[in-house]
Amino acid sequence: MQGLQAITQFLWDPEKDSYATCIYDASPSLVAVGTIYAIYFD
Repeated sequence: MQGLQAITQFLWDPEKDSYATCIYDASPSLVAVGTIYAIYFD
């Protein structure tokens, strides 16, 4: 069994910032993960 682990670290404001993740699991040999971060900067 194989695996994937991704870690991100940055300043995060839970009241203003957000993210969305989409996982496409087509088959045991094809998996795609996309993440979009929305970070407010003043």
